[in-house]
Amino acid sequence: MTGSEIFLSPDTLNYFFEYDRIFCFQSELDDANVFTYGYAFPVLRKIDVPALHLLASSQGGLTTFVNEVAPVSHTEIRAKIAELYGLKPANIKLQEIDRSEHQFLEFPKEIDPEQNIIPFETGKAMSVTHAESTSLAKAFDDKKKQVRMLSRNVFVVPCQVKLGLFLDTNTLRGALEAGVKDEAECIQYIETSIADGQLHLDVNHQNQPSAATLAKAKEELYKIAAQLILNKIAGVVDPNQLPDYEATPAYDTTIGQTYLLEIAKDLGDQFVGIPLSVLVSKSSVPLPEPSRDQPDPIPVDPVIKSCRVSIDFKAADYGITKFKVRWGHQEVETKWPSFRPVELQRGEGETSEVIVVETVFNDYKTNTTEFALAKAIAVPFEKSGLCRVSFDGAAVKDTFKSVKIAATYQPADQDLREEKETIHFPNRGTWQYTWDLRTLAPDLGGEISYRWEGVYDSRWKKNYKSGDLKTSETSILLQKK
Repeated sequence: MTGSEIFLSPDTLNYFFEYDRIFCFQSELDDANVFTYGYAFPVLRKIDVPALHLLASSQGGLTTFVNEVAPVSHTEIRAKIAELYGLKPANIKLQEIDRSEHQFLEFPKEIDPEQNIIPFETGKAMSVTHAESTSLAKAFDDKKKQVRMLSRNVFVVPCQVKLGLFLDTNTLRGALEAGVKDEAECIQYIETSIADGQLHLDVNHQNQPSAATLAKAKEELYKIAAQLILNKIAGVVDPNQLPDYEATPAYDTTIGQTYLLEIAKDLGDQFVGIPLSVLVSKSSVPLPEPSRDQPDPIPVDPVIKSCRVSIDFKAADYGITKFKVRWGHQEVETKWPSFRPVELQRGEGETSEVIVVETVFNDYKTNTTEFALAKAIAVPFEKSGLCRVSFDGAAVKDTFKSVKIAATYQPADQDLREEKETIHFPNRGTWQYTWDLRTLAPDLGGEISYRWEGVYDSRWKKNYKSGDLKTSETSILLQKK
């Protein structure tokens, strides 16, 4: 895989801009007042001794650059954000991003059309050819367009993708008529139905997903949807035997995407006013010329060195004893009752960009979820093997004086027990109720069977009975038929 295939342009990030030596953007996963910045271009140290020296000879040469990061004040960055986007500087919060930075010298293509971009390390002498040495000397003599300095910055920003796909009895009928027999055939049926407009794919995201990110999310959603369809049509021969059915399978994932920001500046602009004699000296001995191999791909160093994982809900209330957090071969635990945040450091040779969090319950059942690597990860309720089901009686509260709901959760996982709940509206004055379930799945992972009975708000004692209802949705709205 080449660099052009794995890097995304930062222009797709929200409110992205470059200013002075920094780049800045607003991640859609953060609060609207939080902006992320990074240093995009170094400055050449010019205190006492110039940051660059060229030792030239009748053949090759040796050159040394010394770069340093010159900080830009937060006050200045906030002022620029306020100017661009009309925000109050006092409300703007800044955070610096982890990144890897690589510097190069770009020589004219006529010197070497195949290898005119040469990497260098700050403070380390680098061999150059006679032609490159000549171009550098001309650049130091303030002759423009001789040599450019390139700074390539690589950084990772998480992207969240949420997909939903509405299925109903017509979907089942279509699959039955198409004769789908396995997951692969069912996925092909789903893709064809979406392309034909028979099914609608709902796509929501925070930070623009790449084609690869979106394709991965679709693949996982279609697997979930295919299993639901196959389960419903199993053993059905006559389409008239199909049940009334509505479901909206969903898939939610967060993936770290890698961005490349490349900035080039004319080297001649960096040394205006400095005498050529200070920057260039002559060697009486011919220096060897380096051989130039084929250009290397842009190096991608690990840009995230550590990861802090915290639990974003009161886990002690849900029978959880500990969380196991893994990064490659490392594993740390955070335990009941405090569930303190844990910090993991990138190990030597570690290339994994995934953090695995395993939730362990008091009956030793577990749930495992993967997270895209980030500096900080807050594990939410919904990705810990738990699911929150809401009952909403707003649509019937003007008709009924009170409502009683009897609900049963039937998990698809046979290792989980059935759970029952009785709900009364109004519930503490409201017509809303949440039911927290352990599903060991990224969603409901089963069905809810329920029925409800309402007492009419009238002088005469009269009740309404809904009959038996089923749903795989996590949001249940009571409606009178």
